[in-house]
Amino acid sequence: MVGATLAVSALGIWIVSSRLDLDASLVDDWSALAQSPGQLHDMFRLAYHESGRFRPGFVVWNYLQWHTFGAPASLVGPNFWGIMRLVLLAAGLAAVTALLLRTRSAVLPPRWELALAAVPPLLVLTTPKFGVDLARFGPQEPALIGGMMLGGSLLVLGTRDLTRPTATARRARTVALLSIGYLLWLYGVYQKETSVCVLLLVPFFLRGHRGWLGRIRALPKPRRVALGAIAALVVLPLVHVGYETIAIAHRGELVYGMRVPSGSHAFVLFKDALEKMSGVLGSQVGWALVIAVAVGIVISAVLRRPNWSVVGLFVTAVAALAWSSQSGFAAAPQGSRYLMPTIALLAVAVALLIGSVPRAPRLIAVGAVVLIAALSVSDAHRDVEKWAATERQENAFVDAAARAQATGCPVVVTGLDLERQIALPILVKLQGRVRQTCAARSLFVASGTSDPDPALADTCAPKGRSLVGIWRLALERIALTRCAGVAPGAEAIVQQNQVN
Repeated sequence: MVGATLAVSALGIWIVSSRLDLDASLVDDWSALAQSPGQLHDMFRLAYHESGRFRPGFVVWNYLQWHTFGAPASLVGPNFWGIMRLVLLAAGLAAVTALLLRTRSAVLPPRWELALAAVPPLLVLTTPKFGVDLARFGPQEPALIGGMMLGGSLLVLGTRDLTRPTATARRARTVALLSIGYLLWLYGVYQKETSVCVLLLVPFFLRGHRGWLGRIRALPKPRRVALGAIAALVVLPLVHVGYETIAIAHRGELVYGMRVPSGSHAFVLFKDALEKMSGVLGSQVGWALVIAVAVGIVISAVLRRPNWSVVGLFVTAVAALAWSSQSGFAAAPQGSRYLMPTIALLAVAVALLIGSVPRAPRLIAVGAVVLIAALSVSDAHRDVEKWAATERQENAFVDAAARAQATGCPVVVTGLDLERQIALPILVKLQGRVRQTCAARSLFVASGTSDPDPALADTCAPKGRSLVGIWRLALERIALTRCAGVAPGAEAIVQQNQVN
């Protein structure tokens, strides 16, 4: 499992390597670095509230990412934690696959375990559009998947130790597995509301592991009590997230102006996400996994050898997609991260199915996975490079705005989308430039193409204009102009709308 994690993680780091020289982004990063300290303080006071969301694990992660190892002044910390998140994703996928493979009656040779454990992380990390999702610091899905899968795997290993006669002799290992596993589990569960979908796996897991339940019943009472307590602790955060999600929906505090969809509308959103999945992912891998797992389930049912873990993974994958699609963003061109839990679950199911077939078809199937990854990896890397090029334009604009503000002259911005307009003052302040005294009545006007306000765009005096630069951002083009003076009668609007 470790070998599979390291090999695929190295590939993943190469895919996202173009982001390592970037500064904080106008999208998501500004919010994480500015809001996480206050949100974390509220959590310790048991007063955490985020309108329309419940994601305390994400708050803790944001604070660690943006307030350790020199951050936010340096991006060494965020880049370090970003790479650790990628490794966690690969480790979680490999660990849960290896664990489920070992529940089979026919034990596979170690080399096959290693190869099959590498299948899910390889498929996920090389899916073209996931490259940008892993390069960005904001998406929660990699942490949700990695934390829950690796944490859950360690918890299972720890509880298995408790069912063995040698449990006392292995106490240190058991405590370590349970403690680390539970922390990772909490970290994953509390990343995002989608985590509650994992509850659907429980009946399938119990159906496929009845022998393990029998061993638990035969244990001494103290160990049964301990296992019951562990089970309760595992389920409790999921119940908590479910309760908070229902409360948010009941209050009508949904994000992005959403409403709780009715049955027919919910199905339309789910269908739309399915139909557009290939375009959103930049690959046919989603449909290939859906068809492969569905065919595998049908064949195993016909042969009367159902793999209940595969069935459970498929059901949970469909439920995760249905859940994520309700925002409408799963079908959007940049909505690939909403599909990541579904693709991850299906990839694990495919690895289990490959492990259940004879050696010759198994070899062909693994070869097909390697071929798919080889054809996709360059696209994933290229997409990250394109995204990074746009981010560098945004970084350059922020630098120019910070230099302009450092002159002491007013800087007025219009024609930026709402998030970037809110983010700009935060990232300008982050640079910590010493502000001078403005010469004469000079003014800087940054005017973008996203519905600019004519009144703000015309604050620049007609004469004495000089273009500082033009940048192509993700959503608009923006030009920064230095003006020799403020247009007559525009002093009040400049005072009200300048970047502070």
